[in-house]
Amino acid sequence: MIKQIIKPIILKYENREINLPKAIKENIKLFWDKLTKENPNLFNGENHCVESIIEKEDRLEMNVVKTNYATHLYNERI
Repeated sequence: MIKQIIKPIILKYENREINLPKAIKENIKLFWDKLTKENPNLFNGENHCVESIIEKEDRLEMNVVKTNYATHLYNERI
């Protein structure tokens, strides 16, 4: 759903990695291992994602944390 936002959007960056369950981390690792066997030129660099969104009366706050390219691709493709 696309929604117009007229209030200010505040991005809050936390210098920590996203907290994922152990099972999902293992699935991401298996997925990444398969990808790098198919294409050894892939690089699992740092990426960022929105961990949470809090809508307040006067603003929208988005909490941004670290993730990596493997997690991004896993979320996109799986």
